[in-house]
Amino acid sequence: TVLLSAFAGAPARLAGTFTVKNGVVVTRDATIVGKDARALTQAKADLPRWRLDSRTEVFREEDPKTPYLTARLEGPLDEPNVQVGGQPFRRQAPAPAPEGAGDSPAQPEAAPAPREKIKPEDIIKDLLRGLGG
Repeated sequence: TVLLSAFAGAPARLAGTFTVKNGVVVTRDATIVGKDARALTQAKADLPRWRLDSRTEVFREEDPKTPYLTARLEGPLDEPNVQVGGQPFRRQAPAPAPEGAGDSPAQPEAAPAPREKIKPEDIIKDLLRGLGG
């Protein structure tokens, strides 16, 4: 939801330089600026060979120096290998027990609700769909 709120439902600004030579498109500084985040991309799309190699880092306004999410796409343009990492995929440390929690008999904890597994491909598709792609 962080990415969707940053890039979907509102205009985003695209900037950067792109070089096209012999059917190969290269950028080292493509930037999309959304509502509360920006995405920086370095990419090479070799159209004659139908290959893509790109890396995108998404930074939130609240922490502009640390990537919130990193996406790497390599392989055929229509089916690249997608690798996604970053803060949404890190495990959270358990919260410390409240003071005095050890004073009463242990109560059985309710089983956590099952979490739907998120596929990296779905995150990228949702992001692109929100940009109008």
